Amino acid sequence: MNSNIRKISYSFEELNKTKKRDCFDKVCSFIDNKRFCNGKILALYGLRRTGKTFLLNQINEKYKDITEHLEFPLTTKGGEPTHFTMQDVYDAIDECVKNGKNIILLDEITNVDDFTYDSEILADYYGKSGVCIIVAGTDSLGLKLAGNNPLLGRKPDIPMTYISFAEHSRVLNTNDIDDYIKYGGLMHEGLSEDDDMVKDITSKKRYLDSAVSGNITRSLQRYGKYNTEISGYEEIQKYTENDIKQIINKIVADWSGKFDIERINNKSIYNIVDYPLKKYRNSLSDAARIQVYNNRSKINEEYAKQVNIECDLSIPATAELMTELETALSVLCVASSLDVCRYEKTNGVWSNSKDYKEYHIVQPAIKYYQLKEAEKIYLETADLSELNYSERQFLSQELKNKIFGDMVEAIVQFDIQNCLDPDRYFVFKPEFIVNGNNAGEYDLTVYDKTMHYYFGFEVKHTDNPYSGQYKNLENEDLRKVMDYQYSTRKNVSVLYRGSSFKTPEEIYYINISDFLKTVDEYRNMDKAMEQLTKDLPVRELVKEEQKILQKKENDISNIANEGKSSISSLPISVQMENIRSGYFAKPKEKRNGIEWRGKKLKISAFEDLYIAQCEKENRKPAPEIRKHFINVCVKTCEYEPKYCNKKSLELEEGEREI
Repeated sequence: MNSNIRKISYSFEELNKTKKRDCFDKVCSFIDNKRFCNGKILALYGLRRTGKTFLLNQINEKYKDITEHLEFPLTTKGGEPTHFTMQDVYDAIDECVKNGKNIILLDEITNVDDFTYDSEILADYYGKSGVCIIVAGTDSLGLKLAGNNPLLGRKPDIPMTYISFAEHSRVLNTNDIDDYIKYGGLMHEGLSEDDDMVKDITSKKRYLDSAVSGNITRSLQRYGKYNTEISGYEEIQKYTENDIKQIINKIVADWSGKFDIERINNKSIYNIVDYPLKKYRNSLSDAARIQVYNNRSKINEEYAKQVNIECDLSIPATAELMTELETALSVLCVASSLDVCRYEKTNGVWSNSKDYKEYHIVQPAIKYYQLKEAEKIYLETADLSELNYSERQFLSQELKNKIFGDMVEAIVQFDIQNCLDPDRYFVFKPEFIVNGNNAGEYDLTVYDKTMHYYFGFEVKHTDNPYSGQYKNLENEDLRKVMDYQYSTRKNVSVLYRGSSFKTPEEIYYINISDFLKTVDEYRNMDKAMEQLTKDLPVRELVKEEQKILQKKENDISNIANEGKSSISSLPISVQMENIRSGYFAKPKEKRNGIEWRGKKLKISAFEDLYIAQCEKENRKPAPEIRKHFINVCVKTCEYEPKYCNKKSLELEEGEREI
């Protein structure tokens, strides 16, 4: 036997205390039912750090008297490159069989040079003679390519890259969805770290380049030695390995879940910069927004450098390339897609417009650290001196909310899609457009094709419930579209991070972790929802406008009662917006005091606000600017919300006018 082939073993004590992956029983079934006697081998494939080798050792431990675990490493113990042929594999198997072993586990089999071309003997000879062969490798595409030729029809596959939240929770004993966002897909607990773990942008880049981009290019190069035109991947072979790295990094780097050719060919990723500018424009001062916009190029260049997308492609990406990459990433189980059904209302008539797919990176840790780097560069790399400390804190928190919010929504969508039978359930996201403008969406819909009803869900990364969170689910216009398309509504729920309950209106609030684990357990929506909604307590929710009003009332009351010593933790510009945005009753012409919900707000409150802003920006108050600032604050309080009663706005005796 080739001396570079390694015999692998783990401590049985370590193996026994570690919970088993969900696919463990499938492997045991293949062995116990002697399916290999029909001329088949079993293939386990998945990226690094997804538990393949550990699973093989658990199999070795269960069948230890008749099993041998062999590994074909890329390098020797001294660091020299290895060279294996299929003849080395056959010689090793023969030696194991001679020693009484008839279950042979071949780890990293795709490191054998001619495996993808000359591997049918494993099934045709050894399998039919009663030797159980199980192969595994990180070169997932290579295993699939082998299955397309010599092993066609003789290689049942078990993909291991995808690790659902339910499995992550069970194996690693954690119930925290945030832990899954940060470490999910790599079989690590939040507190466990090693050199291969994706725990920051550097390790993310190393993992993505090697495990994903390198996997694709190495597989095609190796298989290309024997087949110069690989069916289904002709376009990819025109591009360099660096091109493929650039494209895949750019796909992961985007906020969206679309394969967008225009963005792939554009060296800039301005949506990383423009998203916060557009989303939070009312929370930043004009000067800060201008400075962020002027620094777009600087932010973009630094981000591109950090995530390995700063170079131009050798040739522009084509539609054919993107189609092949979608296939390759799906084969690797790195990306999964969800149908987005678009319903558009034009001139009062609803119609089903062009549907599309959203893509999701199934290993959350990869996406998380890419977006985390975008947040870091946005706040630290660019010269954002016009943002005071509180504005920076506000923007940082909102960017974190964006990252966690988008990711938890995608995790719920794709975990549910993966665990439900597609023959019975259609899992999708409906999107509603009115006169060309986005009118809302359901974050997740599950349609039961057998029973002809649907379940609608909103997904929120929060533990704070209020009524506005289900406004789309309760929108009658949108519901008419859904009822027409999908018959009857069975249930609507908000999935969030708090404790489960229901409202008097029969809107269910369900804990996200409980929901994912229960649906995974039952694989039946009726049974899962029956279990999740059973005996829930009834809870009255605070109305959205009351929640906002109470928050603003507390903020402004602090200013009115205590002045600058208790300025709100919100950015100054947000406080100004609160004052200007209509949460006061409409004042008469010239006023230097306003009564709002029974509280007198005097000019001193506005003066304190202005002085506090100057102090935060380390500049001296200017009398003329102070006067203008106060006039703007007072005179733009011009709205009278329906829930504000008209109040007497008479000034107190002795108040001065501005």
